[in-house]
Amino acid sequence: MARELLKRTKTTAFHAATAVANRRPALIALLIVGVALLAFTTWATGNVHGFRPWFFEEKYDNAFEDLLARNRQIRILQDTGNIYEPFGSEAFTYPPGAIFIFYWTTWLPTEHVPYAWTALTLFSMVAVFAIVLRASSRARGLALWTLACWLTMATVAVYPPFIEVLEWGQLAPMLLALIAIDELLLKGPGRGIAVGIASVIKLYPLLFVVAWAFRRQWGAVATALITFATCTAIAALAWPTSAVSFFVDLMWNGQDIAHLASNHATVVSSQSIASMLNRPPIALDPNNQIPATIVAAIVACLGLIGAHRLWKNKQTVSTMVVLIAVSSLCSPVAWDHYFCFAPLLWWVAAECAPRSRLRHASVVAGLILLIPWNFWRRGKPIDAWTTTYEFITRNAIGFAVLSVVVAAALDAWRPRTTHVLPGEPEAALRHAEQNCSEPAKDGADHHAD
Repeated sequence: MARELLKRTKTTAFHAATAVANRRPALIALLIVGVALLAFTTWATGNVHGFRPWFFEEKYDNAFEDLLARNRQIRILQDTGNIYEPFGSEAFTYPPGAIFIFYWTTWLPTEHVPYAWTALTLFSMVAVFAIVLRASSRARGLALWTLACWLTMATVAVYPPFIEVLEWGQLAPMLLALIAIDELLLKGPGRGIAVGIASVIKLYPLLFVVAWAFRRQWGAVATALITFATCTAIAALAWPTSAVSFFVDLMWNGQDIAHLASNHATVVSSQSIASMLNRPPIALDPNNQIPATIVAAIVACLGLIGAHRLWKNKQTVSTMVVLIAVSSLCSPVAWDHYFCFAPLLWWVAAECAPRSRLRHASVVAGLILLIPWNFWRRGKPIDAWTTTYEFITRNAIGFAVLSVVVAAALDAWRPRTTHVLPGEPEAALRHAEQNCSEPAKDGADHHAD
């Protein structure tokens, strides 16, 4: 009975969506309303103190601390030539190439920066949804952009990781858009430029270069590495003192690792592999990163194996999401806003076989990421109950996303056959098993440059 009700609901929703999509005036009206809501969100986020679209986040009292800190650091750079000094609680930990993405904020009055940054953040998420919809459906034109706007509004309304992006003034959606451009949109010689730029801002998108090497897409690999090297070299020439501080003090001498190890927020909120291992009950020494690095390398290998299998099966959105999940988990720290790709987990579930492990894991992770875990990370473990409580709230997101990566790897090794209802033709069964359990025969040439 429940299955029949679900089927009727799905059919009704499909017919309603088709009816709207076939009426241009309705699409135009919905697009205008969607854009208006995004504009209101931009104003409210930047102007109204304490604006929280998600009820449980109402006491989350951050107001662009990270963004305004970057703005101050760019001004320090203009005066001293070194953006990495002083290296305090809101230190600039990005590579020197990331200076480019923040530099323009000094061209605006400080009070206008949050509005401009929020608008750019929301547009980036609209672009992500538009690219994903284009890659996974027949939506085009007005229908595509209308859906992208409304999906972005839904993300703002219900997903705490994205709300944290807005409240801190973070750039994860911009990186996600750059990755989506290369992984889902571009197919020609220019493929790799966007990931190269994203890697200049944050190093972890370089994992996509490794994945492309596994696929033997050497054109994209070369383009990404050349773009990364060129942008880094330009930044080093423009700000040589900052470049020396980053590569010598932060990277080689371990100043960044020491800074993270001494940060209490890392212990409480970070969802990276290293942070989870540094917390009780394992509680490794945060100053000794070798064990955490080994575990992170194993997780990265599992993710690359799972993503490669998904790519061979032409599950392009799932491939991208698994690689993003791996790169986030394997970072030295992974704050909640790193997981603003959470809505895309539902695309993963839709692309997978009905009984696959990855589908189940994606649905569970998509639901877990709806919960504002940061709201409950307030206590200090003092007994068995509070220790268990804090363990769950501090690690829930990390374990949920890790389960997606592990499920993708397990499906690559031992894929499950598709569940077939009684009476389904044998030919349909064979077709489903081939699509869900075997690599595509043309996998070596898929997405070739």
